[in-house]
Amino acid sequence: MRPFRDLPIRHKLLLMTFASSAVALVLTGTGLLVWDVITVRRAIFADGQAQVRLVAENSAAPLTFGDEQAAGETLAMRGRSSSTARACLYAANGRLFATYHRDQSSACPTEPPPVTDFGWERLHTVEAVRLGEERLGTLFIDRELTDVYGRLRVGGLSAV
Repeated sequence: MRPFRDLPIRHKLLLMTFASSAVALVLTGTGLLVWDVITVRRAIFADGQAQVRLVAENSAAPLTFGDEQAAGETLAMRGRSSSTARACLYAANGRLFATYHRDQSSACPTEPPPVTDFGWERLHTVEAVRLGEERLGTLFIDRELTDVYGRLRVGGLSAV
């Protein structure tokens, strides 16, 4: 192949146009991919926050009346409809009040985690259970995200 400087101007212009177009396409594709991942992660986080708030609101009555069975059923309803690995409801004194486990390998911690944690594989969401201004307890929901990312790989980034 001849050196670039020996090529006619027409070929140089074609090569430069091709090279700049290729770089622009790669940068645009990468930017769109990053934007989609960021958007999907925001949606996952917002969905997790909304769901934990809903379960926290539904857990206020069982905590108020000390009904562990009703609290367990509330947590189980949440767990059956999503990728929830475990849900843990703690009373105001920090005692474990009710639990839901998809399998036996995911036991609830003895104390509620202090903050929400959003990693690549899991979303740990912590929410205070309140009745008016009174804090009745704490709700912790652990959601696995492997199925969400699996759907992204199969159906494209707009699948979620």
